[in-house]
Amino acid sequence: MEGWICLYRQIVDNWLWKSNEPFDKRSAWIDLLLMVNHKTEKVQFNGKTIEVERGERITSIDKLALRWKWSRHKVSNFLNFLEKERYVSPDKR
Repeated sequence: MEGWICLYRQIVDNWLWKSNEPFDKRSAWIDLLLMVNHKTEKVQFNGKTIEVERGERITSIDKLALRWKWSRHKVSNFLNFLEKERYVSPDKR
């Protein structure tokens, strides 16, 4: 399969997306893609103003665990897997 599709961020407002069930790995990966900035924005983080670039997101394992209804361990393992496969990269700031 080749090419790309246009996926609007409003998909997260759809009743199917808002299910009370835990995310599966595919949904979590798509959720990460939808969460990243589509343009550079300034945010307050730990008392500092940080510029978050396009394609970046500031979040935490705890926040993702709550969002996806996963354990912290499962989120950490999943993010490590995505990093190993080069699907995501951690911020080195």
